[in-house]
Amino acid sequence: MLNCSHCGASLETGRLVCPACGASTSQQRVDEETRAFPEEADPIGPVMGSRDRLLGTLAYFTFLPALIFLVATPFRKSRYVRFHSLQSILVAIIVFVVFAALAFAQPVGQLIVLLIAALSLLFFGILWIVLIIEAWRGIAFRLPVLGTFAARQAAR
Repeated sequence: MLNCSHCGASLETGRLVCPACGASTSQQRVDEETRAFPEEADPIGPVMGSRDRLLGTLAYFTFLPALIFLVATPFRKSRYVRFHSLQSILVAIIVFVVFAALAFAQPVGQLIVLLIAALSLLFFGILWIVLIIEAWRGIAFRLPVLGTFAARQAAR
């Protein structure tokens, strides 16, 4: 449900004009639909367009683009790009830690470690695809712990 940006009246879905004040709601609808997070929930802000979506998506292709997006001045201005870059780096760290732990656990039981490694690879592969798709759609999809931390850091 949208509210009119001019008078605050509730608007029905699909209305192009506010029934209370007569103001156009088409720009407001575009703003509401492209918002990465609702204003009251998170301070990430709106997706600025296809550039932010592309950069947010590219942040998930290894950690190198994500590092570049966090360091380079033109890219770090967008909270949306910073959020996806931070979340990408955090996921890469978790993947590294999991597979490093599995490498050290190799002597314990090769079959069990191989099974866990295969399941981890499947899990992280699916997670990676979901994060890429959601970033491309302009949605700041937050992982339970990592995403919350990334959102707080991106808002700084």
